[in-house]
Amino acid sequence: MTDWRKYLRKCDLQAYNEVIRIGRAQTGVVQQNMATLYQKLKLFHGLLTREIAFAGPFAVTVDVTRRCNIRCLGCAIHSPYVTGQAPHDTATQDLDVNMFGRLCRELQTMNTNTLVFCGDGEPLLHPRMFDLIQLAHSAGFRTVLLTNGTLLDEIKVRSLVDSRLDLVRVSLWASSPDEFKRNYPGTSADYFTTIINGLHLLASAKNSQRAASPHVALHLVINRHNFQSIDSFVDLAIEMRCDSVSFSPLHTIFDQIASYGLLRQEENLLGEQLLRAKEKLRSLEVEHNIDETIRRYEAGANVWKKVPCYVGWMTCRMKVDGTIQPCNPCQLPMGNFREQSLGEIWNGPVYRAFREMILAPNSSRVMDERCDCSFCCHFSDNLRVHRFYKWMSPLCRVFGKPKTNSEVS
Repeated sequence: MTDWRKYLRKCDLQAYNEVIRIGRAQTGVVQQNMATLYQKLKLFHGLLTREIAFAGPFAVTVDVTRRCNIRCLGCAIHSPYVTGQAPHDTATQDLDVNMFGRLCRELQTMNTNTLVFCGDGEPLLHPRMFDLIQLAHSAGFRTVLLTNGTLLDEIKVRSLVDSRLDLVRVSLWASSPDEFKRNYPGTSADYFTTIINGLHLLASAKNSQRAASPHVALHLVINRHNFQSIDSFVDLAIEMRCDSVSFSPLHTIFDQIASYGLLRQEENLLGEQLLRAKEKLRSLEVEHNIDETIRRYEAGANVWKKVPCYVGWMTCRMKVDGTIQPCNPCQLPMGNFREQSLGEIWNGPVYRAFREMILAPNSSRVMDERCDCSFCCHFSDNLRVHRFYKWMSPLCRVFGKPKTNSEVS
C-alpha cells in the first residue's frame, strides 16, 4: 500500500467531512450537505420508499448550449476520440430563456439550493448567458458557472463580477501550451494564453471592485497527458490568484478514452504529487479538494459497485432541449420539461422506476450497461448518504411502497 493510501485511511470522519464540505463548495457540483435538516429528513424518508422523492433536487445542472469553440480530449460531444454521443435533438443549440425562467419558478417551490450552468458546449457562447445568471440570482439560487475560460475578455469579466455569480470554475487541462495541445486535439495552443489572460483580468476586476465574488476555482481533469504536472498547475493557480484549486479523474466515456486514464503505478505517482500540492496550498490558505480526489482514485473507476447511487433523490440535469436526466453520465431520459412540469417528472413513473432500479440488488450490472459512471463525480455525496442509509434500509420492508404518488413540498 502506498503512503498516500495509508494517509487516506488515517483521515478521521470529521476531518474528511469538512474536506468534502469545502471541496464541494469549490467544485460547484451537488452538495448534499447544503440541504437543510428538513430536506435531509425528507431525503431519507424518500429512500425508505425506494422510489419517491419527498424533497426536490438540492441542485440542478442546466445545459445552456451545445456549441463549443474548442475540443477537449474527454468531451463526450466534441472530442475527436469519442463516437456515438451526439444529442438526439441537434436542431436546438441554445437553451430557451423563457423555458429557463419557468424552470426557476418551479425550482423555487421545490426548495432547490443551487443552479449549475454548464453544457455540451461552452456556456459563454450563449447569447443571453448573463440574462440566465440574472434570472437564477433573482430567484434566490446559488449560481455556479462551468467554463473553459477561452472567452473571458474584459466585457465578459466585468459582466461576471457585476452579475454576482457565486462561483466560476475554469476547466484547464494543462499548465503549458505544449500540454494544452495534447489535451485539446485540433485546438490552437494560443487558447492557453487566452485563458491565462482571462484569469488575470478576472482577478484584477475583483480586486479593483473589492468584490468577493465570483469565487474562482481552477479545475484540472487528470489524465496521462498532465498527471505529472500537478505542481506546475498549482503554481499556475496561485499565480492567477485563484480562490481554490480542484481536481477530478478522467471520465472515460464507456471506455472510449480509457487509454488516457492512469495505470495503478501512475496513480501512485499522482498521489505523491497531490500530497505535496496539499501542503503548499494549505500553507497559502488556498482551498482545494485533494482529499476527495484521492478518495475517488481509491474507490476506483467502478465505484458504483462499492457505493450505491442515490443521485435520483438529490439532483437532476436539464439538457438544452428540455430533456431531464438524473445526471450527465446517465443518458436515460426521465421526461421533457417542454412537455411536463419538473414536479410531474421528478415523481413520475419513469423517475420512480429509475430510483427502484439503482437500489436493486443487481443495480451494478444495470448501471454498467446503461450509465457511464466511471469515477463518479457524485461519489462523495453518495458515500455520505450511504453511511446512514445502509442502517436504515431494512426499514424499507416496514414502509413498503406508497400506493399513490406524492407531491414534492
